[in-house]
Amino acid sequence: MGVSSPYSGSSSDAMYSKINLSDDLLARINKDFGDFSAKILMGTSLYSAREQVLYDAATALVLPNLYNISNRVGEPVVGQTTVERNSLGVFADGTFGYKNYAFIHVSGRNDWDSRLTKANRSFFYPGADLSLVLSDMLPALKDGPVLSFLKVRASMSKTGQISVSNWYATLPSYIAGAGFPYGNNAGFRVSPVLSNPNIQPELTTEKEAGIEMSFLHNRIHLETDVYQSNTKNQTIPATVSSSTGYTAAYINAGELETKGIETDLKFTPVVNFSGFSWNLTLNHSYSTSEVLSIFPGLNELPINDGTAYGIARSASYAVVGQEFPAIKVTDVMRDPQGRMIVDAVTGLPKKNSQLVQMGHANPNHILGIINTFSWKGFTLNIVADYRTGNNILNFVGNSLDFTGVSEHSTLNGRQPFVIPNSVIQTAGASTETTKDDKFVPNTNVLVTNASRAFWVSSDYHNTNAAYVTSAAFWKLREVAITYDLPVDKLWGGKVLTGAQVGLIGRNLIMLRPKTNVWTDPEFNTNETTSNAVGYTNEDQTPPTRVFGFSVKLTF
Repeated sequence: MGVSSPYSGSSSDAMYSKINLSDDLLARINKDFGDFSAKILMGTSLYSAREQVLYDAATALVLPNLYNISNRVGEPVVGQTTVERNSLGVFADGTFGYKNYAFIHVSGRNDWDSRLTKANRSFFYPGADLSLVLSDMLPALKDGPVLSFLKVRASMSKTGQISVSNWYATLPSYIAGAGFPYGNNAGFRVSPVLSNPNIQPELTTEKEAGIEMSFLHNRIHLETDVYQSNTKNQTIPATVSSSTGYTAAYINAGELETKGIETDLKFTPVVNFSGFSWNLTLNHSYSTSEVLSIFPGLNELPINDGTAYGIARSASYAVVGQEFPAIKVTDVMRDPQGRMIVDAVTGLPKKNSQLVQMGHANPNHILGIINTFSWKGFTLNIVADYRTGNNILNFVGNSLDFTGVSEHSTLNGRQPFVIPNSVIQTAGASTETTKDDKFVPNTNVLVTNASRAFWVSSDYHNTNAAYVTSAAFWKLREVAITYDLPVDKLWGGKVLTGAQVGLIGRNLIMLRPKTNVWTDPEFNTNETTSNAVGYTNEDQTPPTRVFGFSVKLTF
């Protein structure tokens, strides 16, 4: 005889439909006039989208195992959501040359987008660049045995985009009120996201200059670029006090400036020496992104406020004058030398009421190395890279400590211990960690309940600074070996003109600082649609090595 479940069953169905229509019309003109050449491209781009969701549900079924919303108590839950978007773009692009060594390129585009109000719906963004192949313009430059090619270029451009995930963020929107329909009465309430009819497109202005050089009959090729980009009117989902009747609003705020230099060096140390060749590519980039402004009277803004168990999990902030995104986290009280201040009786630290900044989340330096070796049909390709200059909050470490499965939580065999490099504040000192306070090294005050409470409920566990580490790493990104079969010798090359087999491995080796005992810094977690980066947790997919093989046939 079966036993009835004390819980009522539920049933739900949803239907989602999405229609995207796009249309591009292009016209191209290519014409030479003696020493002059012209390439002109003009066109339009049309995009239309419509999304609709229909759903129904019953949360109290009469027969728990009969999953049909007709089998219910009370009224079913039903709903419908429909959103539409339309955009139109008109553009022109022209490249004009003189004697195949001097070129000027200009472009312009105007977009109209229904996600913005009529006053802000149209926005225009142009661009222009100039390049000179000096080695062709002045042949004497490459007459010697060293220089083979020399080119300089410069550009300035503006680009526009709309970064509004809610297509109706500029208009008041209404959603069904809880408990409605009530009898014959329908009810709606205003969306908790405040509409903003003044939202404008994000505009980015970029300036760039570069040089290309080749030497020794193109065996060495060097490219260097410097750039600066400024992004204004960034669309930010700001938090609003609930006393206003709203919880969030989209605003245009801030200016972000990114500057950097990129260098790419291609070098061929060995060319066909007894069938052996070696090509080496080195590329390096250095960049910084500084927040110049946010909003009048506002100097910092949290990018994401994801929390778990009352602990802030995301640490990304926009801070005026600092690199973006800055990492700000909770910490314990420390003395001016950075040592942890502990209680003279319990040996436990106390939480600092203020957040502390611990670096930023995007790397400043990125170095890439590509080695390609070829010999008698075999090709070995090795790709490695290095990144540094940024930090990461390994919240996964906090979770592992909480469950007691980390090596970190076995400190001193889970017996009473003295917190390393801790100090005790002397009697009579102020409660603030100023230079006038006096601190003595802690040598004998033990953390008594070190087996569980310290890793579960203490202020040390409920802060994040201990889990912020360098996000630097070296990676052996890819190793691939291929062999081109001699099909012309085996089958005469009549039907099968090419055949290649290969083995490949990705993410094979990773070297990171000893302080980061947790995971791959590249596997950032982003639990929302924001651009918050710089933290990990236990919900993400762990890094994996990939091995495979390939077969390529050409007929």
